[in-house]
Amino acid sequence: MLAEAILVGGKAVSKMGSVDHGSTVMDWDSFEIDRKSSVNLSVASAQLKDVKLNLIDTPGFPDFLGDVISGLAVAETSVTVVCAASGLQVQTLQTWDYAIKAGLSKTIFINKMDRENADFDKVLEALKERFGADKIVPITMPIGSQTTFKGIVDLVVMEAFIEGKKAAIPEDLKEKAALLRATLMENIAGNDENLMNKFLDSGELTSEDIMKGIKKSIADNTIIPVLCGSAVKEMGIQQLINFIVSSCPAPANKGMKLESAVIFKTFVDPFLGKLSYFKVIAGQLTAESAHKNNRTNTTEKGKIATIFGKKVEEIQNCVCGDIATFLKVENTKAGDIIGETNEKKILFPKPCYAIALEVETKGTEDKLATGLHKLVENDPIMYFKRDSETHQTLLFGMGDTQTALVLKKLERDYKVKIVEVEIIVPYRETITKKGHGDFRHKKQSGGAGQFAHVILDMEPMNRSENFEFLNEIVGGAIPKNFIPAVEKGVKEAMENGSLAGFPVVDIRIRVVDGKYHDVDSNEISFKIAGRGAFRMAQKLANPILLEPIYEMAVIIPDEYTGDVMGDLNQRRGRVEGLESLGNSLTRIKAHAPYSEILKYMIDLKALTQGRGTFEMTFSKYEVAPAQFQSKIIEKYGKHAAVEEE
Repeated sequence: MLAEAILVGGKAVSKMGSVDHGSTVMDWDSFEIDRKSSVNLSVASAQLKDVKLNLIDTPGFPDFLGDVISGLAVAETSVTVVCAASGLQVQTLQTWDYAIKAGLSKTIFINKMDRENADFDKVLEALKERFGADKIVPITMPIGSQTTFKGIVDLVVMEAFIEGKKAAIPEDLKEKAALLRATLMENIAGNDENLMNKFLDSGELTSEDIMKGIKKSIADNTIIPVLCGSAVKEMGIQQLINFIVSSCPAPANKGMKLESAVIFKTFVDPFLGKLSYFKVIAGQLTAESAHKNNRTNTTEKGKIATIFGKKVEEIQNCVCGDIATFLKVENTKAGDIIGETNEKKILFPKPCYAIALEVETKGTEDKLATGLHKLVENDPIMYFKRDSETHQTLLFGMGDTQTALVLKKLERDYKVKIVEVEIIVPYRETITKKGHGDFRHKKQSGGAGQFAHVILDMEPMNRSENFEFLNEIVGGAIPKNFIPAVEKGVKEAMENGSLAGFPVVDIRIRVVDGKYHDVDSNEISFKIAGRGAFRMAQKLANPILLEPIYEMAVIIPDEYTGDVMGDLNQRRGRVEGLESLGNSLTRIKAHAPYSEILKYMIDLKALTQGRGTFEMTFSKYEVAPAQFQSKIIEKYGKHAAVEEE
């Protein structure tokens, strides 16, 4: 509601919308209205005399991290909202870390001072403990709390604002206000030699001195200003607006001669088509002008429009520092640089959570593909693919809340019902000793028949060497022109192993003997015989299963290290190193079987109260333990290859 209150305070809307009634500017999607919380990045603006204030509202839930990163990448200042009753939350700290990575100036607004159990002093102390007492600088303080909250004191000008009107500071708060103002002066003076000298000489700074010091300290990222109020009651909002306009950094022109912009969000609207939100980094972008997309090396051309929640309004140009959207420009994605190259890079983490999807009604697969193509446009981290090996449609994201939302949108917007099914782990089969295959294919049905006889030896290779095919025929037992057909049959057989139907790897095949018929032998006969000889040999070569192993980097607060390491051990993981990252964070390096970490994102959140993150990359295949092999074979054995007849 803070963004809504700022829009009201900036006269962009006439009255506050309601989350309960689904009438806010920023939360306009039907799922946001139902959830009563944001799931999409939204943009709106307020015109304040000669200043345009662009607001980017991002979701608070960690599954929607892509929009958080996108929004922070094009902002100058992050305003972190902290509840006066519940204090610092996990999501708050995660967003804060990304604001640091983005190099933004940071401000905190302690909201909901009118809520039951609201405690400004308690939250302020928690902020000091978390971010440093020398950095946390109160700019305003509350008058009253919970049901008695009625206004704020501006510590810069030492004036009170009660029920929106200027008033004298209440007597019982004058001493506390003076102490907080002294702390404010001391902190900003420490970042400016001239102000420090003045403060030491007189023990006082003027309001103008303080404002100057705040602006410099924010630019240098040496202080974190803290303001307070109630968005619902519209108290403390005007002071926040004035503070942002007067003290927070404005967009800087990078000094480039040509226009340059960065796309930070793409979104497919069912009525407007594709929208591509961008921020101009230099120069200005003009509607219908040709602009180079540096990623695709193609030219983008289209109409541009301002954004106000779900509303867009066409404009002719967008100037440096401003935000707008392309309309119906199709070949864009978040992170694209338009026009002259600039240093703005938006880097997104790789999603580590996936679900497998099937349509409930056969014949609606095309609807599924169409819907997924459009829905993944809305989040820069999400993607989907059709796995060529398992023939499953896999949707990748940051967690189950995000993927569940996509399934609901598929049903609502694209009329396709989805069933979530178990992901098939891509196991492999190999052998541990030599095997011998001797297979004769003979078929006679009148006229020319089919005949081929293939004898081959199979032997294991080192892990990851995959496959080698050797023709060791002597004396023309199998003519050379049929050897490629034998190899083709072998490769076909390798796609479907004899244990559980998984691909066979790390084997060497030696074709050592065989027979042919002058009339009945042909390529298809030798392909069948090669396939049959392979399957016979594999069964005799002590086949085993290999499981995929992933390399993991798990980043967690220090206090959860023991719990997370214990959990990894239970997943048959091997912890291979710990690294202190500072800021009370630890990185755990480990390897673990893919089958054990399919839902690790959800479990890690539960273990760390939502504060843990991880990345994983495929590492190698290893022999699966015997007790697990039997379970896998029991589960997937029906897909195993059968011997040729």
